[in-house]
Amino acid sequence: MRGRSVLSLTACLFGIVAADTGQIPLLAHSGLTLTSGPTSHRGSYNVTTNLTGANYIFNALASLLQQLPNNLHPSGHTIVPAIIDAHTLLYHARPVKTGPPSPEWLAFDAEMSYSIMSGLPWGDGPHLSTYAATRDLKVLYFDGESAVLNGNGALDTQEVVIERKGQVPPPGWGWWDDYGRLDRLCKWKNDSKLYIDGFIRMNAGFELMWCNFTSGLELISHLNVTAPDTPPLQEFPFPFPPRRPPTDLSEGLYDHLSATGVTTDLNASEDPPYEEAPSRPRRPPWERTRSPYIMTSGYEWLRIATRRYEAPQPHVHLLTSGLLTFYDPQFTSLVSIRDGSPMSRHRVWANVSEEDAVKAVDTLEEIVRRGDDLWTRRGINWNLIARDVAENWGDRLAQMRAALEDNSSEDRNATAQVQQVRLLAFTLLNPYLDTRNIPLFFNQSDPDEWLPPTMLRCTTTSTAAIPTARLTAQEQLLKASIETVLHNLCQMAGHILVSSIEAGNKTKEEELADSWREEVTSMMEWLDWAMWVRCERQCGWNEICAVPTWPIIGPIGRPGRDQEPSERQKARCVSYKEWIHQDRRGF
Repeated sequence: MRGRSVLSLTACLFGIVAADTGQIPLLAHSGLTLTSGPTSHRGSYNVTTNLTGANYIFNALASLLQQLPNNLHPSGHTIVPAIIDAHTLLYHARPVKTGPPSPEWLAFDAEMSYSIMSGLPWGDGPHLSTYAATRDLKVLYFDGESAVLNGNGALDTQEVVIERKGQVPPPGWGWWDDYGRLDRLCKWKNDSKLYIDGFIRMNAGFELMWCNFTSGLELISHLNVTAPDTPPLQEFPFPFPPRRPPTDLSEGLYDHLSATGVTTDLNASEDPPYEEAPSRPRRPPWERTRSPYIMTSGYEWLRIATRRYEAPQPHVHLLTSGLLTFYDPQFTSLVSIRDGSPMSRHRVWANVSEEDAVKAVDTLEEIVRRGDDLWTRRGINWNLIARDVAENWGDRLAQMRAALEDNSSEDRNATAQVQQVRLLAFTLLNPYLDTRNIPLFFNQSDPDEWLPPTMLRCTTTSTAAIPTARLTAQEQLLKASIETVLHNLCQMAGHILVSSIEAGNKTKEEELADSWREEVTSMMEWLDWAMWVRCERQCGWNEICAVPTWPIIGPIGRPGRDQEPSERQKARCVSYKEWIHQDRRGF
């Protein structure tokens, strides 16, 4: 074993990986190439994608149409064209016998529609309409918690698209005015002559903002689903649905919807502090006299939402060749403002320049107008490639961190820590490691010979077969983000594997374990993947593992005071029995 080679290689890899995991210095994505430089260790296996914000772009890409990561990163930055399959069932509930006007909302799950309207004490009782798509439906998907009614970032991209600029307060009820926002989005797509049918958003589950109920939908059934033992219903004290800001009769509607999460004062002049997560508002005064059969409607809605934690919303095909993200470094007004802040704190509306906003909306409109190149030639599934990477690396990174965390006890076994983490690093690199020219004993090998090609294969195999000539500008960005994330992951694993060759005594093994722990922890913080948020125990069959989910259930404590933001996002087992018999405002 040539000690000088190992030490120089280790030092080099430390310089590339450990120093860069906080905010990796990266370049713009135009004209990206994959090169293998001959002059230094860094050049030998440094893929020169160097994409600014690659971790954010990758995170958003891998998280599309999944509930949990968008709960944890509520301020969406990404807009994606999508196709909803023909024959997909969609649902709309309302408290009157008549069908919905246009525009209105649809849900992918009956539980969502029913829960929203099941407890309303006015009207004709909840009526549930079931529709089927008569053709493939063209939509735009806004990521993040894009159906949460607050001014903390969830609605940012919608407002920027509508106004073509940021910092313009929404009209009417402001951030609350979702009917107004629906009208404005449909007007934008009509005025821009964009042939799309609606918009996908998410709060507790995924919904559709639908512009024209006479197009693309067939009514399958329209049922009165009023629960047995429902007390007599009252007449509406105001027109339903309210199409303009209400006056003195508005409070009851917003109580029953449990859809404020920010304040119950429609005239509030400012939003709550940014760090305050949305919480469940006070319980409506009629709750104790409602039908016992609707006591768990919110729980069943939550159950459906958690099914989408890791499995994306079915029946929706993302057209990622047209993915637009405000994490693209070409939107320069947003780059520096994100430094040092987690994804959960990023904002578009509050920080984007008018120049960048216009550029983004112009690009989005150009994407939608691409015709068959977008809507028919669906192309490469970049979302699936990113999810494959996250699934392959995510649990092993978590296992590395768990193995290295036990470092304080007197009987600490650093030898076992090093052995376990070394095996995990080897497993991650094994598909890319050509051992034909490596000596029988690994510690007799020269890493300068086998590590550079291993790093290059590890970084590029996921995208190596993709022809670059026909990639859109958006796909080039996604390709670069995947390669940049893989580049850093592979180098971290390579550093661990190479430096493990030096292990041999307790002192050295403890040094290695300590340095690896810092490196793995920094990498996981940089990636910020939602898969690492889970319940501490396996929930029972009568429980649901969930994070606070607006508007169904909020965090325990007084947001922003009793708990840190990270504590409020912890997953917990939510009990069916306790839901029925106890206050559900926190968990």
